[in-house]
Amino acid sequence: MGKGGNSSAPVERKEVLIEGKFYDVTGFKHPGGSIIKFLSGSGADATATYREFHVRSKKADKFLKSLPSREATAQEIKSASELSKLNPPSNGTPAAPLTDLAKVDALNKDFEAFRDQLIAEGFFKPNIPHVVKRVTEVVGMFIAASWLMLQPDALL
Repeated sequence: MGKGGNSSAPVERKEVLIEGKFYDVTGFKHPGGSIIKFLSGSGADATATYREFHVRSKKADKFLKSLPSREATAQEIKSASELSKLNPPSNGTPAAPLTDLAKVDALNKDFEAFRDQLIAEGFFKPNIPHVVKRVTEVVGMFIAASWLMLQPDALL
């Protein structure tokens, strides 16, 4: 056969567990970078991560639902919850990111506590005067920059 012949080598599927479903992200290029490679195949539940980064994104939810998915079995959900199941490899190499579920669980709990603290302090409440101030600053900078660009001797 010529170049690019029919290769029967199976492609390793990459799945991410979100809200009790495994989503196939094998060919998915995440717009936010390579976070998917840290979450896929780790056995960790990526629900909290997904919710935090896509809290208001209807587009992300729509795209997620369009991916091939399967329901996680009770055993798979249980193993994602059992924190002592996954240990670093015994061959002396360090564990891949997010394969130590105890660390992932501790990180998620810390993140939840931090988020709850920010909510209690009002960080997620819209502050209209602050938004107006910031928009006014941006518009003012745009007007000043435009004016300076139109002045032939302004920067000399």
